[in-house]
Amino acid sequence: MGKKKVEKFPPQIKYIVGNEGCERYSYYGMRSILVPFMMAATVTAVSHAAGLGFSSEHATEVMHLFMGVCYLLPLFGAYIADRFWGRYKTILYLSLFYCAGHATLAIFEKSEWGLYAGLGLIALGSGGIKPCISAFVGDQFTHDQTDMLSKVYGLFYWMINFGSFFSTIFTPLTLKLYGPTVAFGVPGILMFIATIIFWLGRKHYLKVPPSGPDRDSFWSILCKGIFHNMQFGGRSKALGYISLALYVALSLYGFVNYGLTGWFVSLLVVGLLIILLGLKSFWTYMQKNHPKTRVEEFKISLGIIKVFATVTVFWALFDQHASTWVIQAENMDRMVDVNLFGWTLFQGEILAAQVSAINPILVLLLIPIFTLFVYPAISKVFPLTPLRKMGLGFIIASLGFGSAAMIEYALEHGDKVHIYWQFFPYLFMTIAEVMISVTGLEFAYTQAPKKMKSTIMSFWLLTVFVGNLLTAVIIKVAIFPVGSGDFYMLFAGLIFLSGVVFALLVRNHPMRVITVD
Repeated sequence: MGKKKVEKFPPQIKYIVGNEGCERYSYYGMRSILVPFMMAATVTAVSHAAGLGFSSEHATEVMHLFMGVCYLLPLFGAYIADRFWGRYKTILYLSLFYCAGHATLAIFEKSEWGLYAGLGLIALGSGGIKPCISAFVGDQFTHDQTDMLSKVYGLFYWMINFGSFFSTIFTPLTLKLYGPTVAFGVPGILMFIATIIFWLGRKHYLKVPPSGPDRDSFWSILCKGIFHNMQFGGRSKALGYISLALYVALSLYGFVNYGLTGWFVSLLVVGLLIILLGLKSFWTYMQKNHPKTRVEEFKISLGIIKVFATVTVFWALFDQHASTWVIQAENMDRMVDVNLFGWTLFQGEILAAQVSAINPILVLLLIPIFTLFVYPAISKVFPLTPLRKMGLGFIIASLGFGSAAMIEYALEHGDKVHIYWQFFPYLFMTIAEVMISVTGLEFAYTQAPKKMKSTIMSFWLLTVFVGNLLTAVIIKVAIFPVGSGDFYMLFAGLIFLSGVVFALLVRNHPMRVITVD
């Protein structure tokens, strides 16, 4: 008998995976110091002005708007890649904007407008390449290599958490020792290296050409239907243009009076109202002007998006480990003594921004534990479908913010609370991440129509945008002081109610693998 053939990844995969590792290090490193920098919460060894002096409310709002836009712009990146540039050029060109954003943060570290310009460029680069890079790695495999896709995506997920862990450990330390110019500059260098690594594989890549315009795509159907409603059911194009002008004017009013938060909210809410108020006319127009199969795909996609709607609240909670939880950690006792078999590994005070490194480590540990042991054990009690996993995740997320609230209440009463107690909020939220985020990706891919898988994945990323926008809105209306115990309990209650709504929405949802061509 001959030796069993060992399957190897295509040689160009090393360039893509190397790019991913460096890019994720740059993003999470920059993000880990953003709130401390904006609040000037860290006094550095080289400067006492290591920040912009923002309030906790303003710093948290900016942070969540930035993270939200990073997950809004994948729609732009996917559109450019599919229609014009193709995935390779989109990744390469937008990576240059990404590098420019890091450079802007490093060079103009004392300027508020430098901050906004740098974050805007990073959001364009990070968000724009996000839907392209995962699809691009899949493009490199032939039909007889599809069994290797799960392995390469597993490697991708590992690289994301690898980069997140180390950058979250080292970048806050760099800020403390060398100041913001170096702390923002190092992630920029890593992003530049990521771009070079990706470019080096240019002669080896399999490049799928852009598909060009598609008048029956999800977005084409949606945009035409919205404009049809603006024309009051197609009665007058003039009325349509007047309605569009009013829509733009209202969004600008929101921007002028409430900033980016108001702009995004007005765009989303008014757009949704336009659809709902003319829903019957919308369906009639769609059925008359588009092929039956594409209309059916559109309906199926809307059913999936309905399931996604409540997931936005999870992201409103989860992404606070980079904002309000860092602020909470600043007020906790962070002196630690780490020993292993009698050997002292670390002794001293850890930085507040370093604490969130717990999350990627827990992710790497919990995914195999839940896959091999927890899910099979629960399935012996009742069938554990993807939607039931996600429903349980909502309850566990509420425990995460409930425990964060307990910590904050103790701090508000003057008690000294050790940073070890933050392990429990991180544990609960990471379990929720595994049950909601990882499972949601599987649900999105398997349930989407074949020709709308990219669109549905873009909508999954859009839930992160809406979730972060929700956090920014709650901060803007100042229901409770940011980071207070009542603030955390508000979100704990919100995610619990979202879990109830989620259960009601999905109870009759048909689970199936779509085979529409």
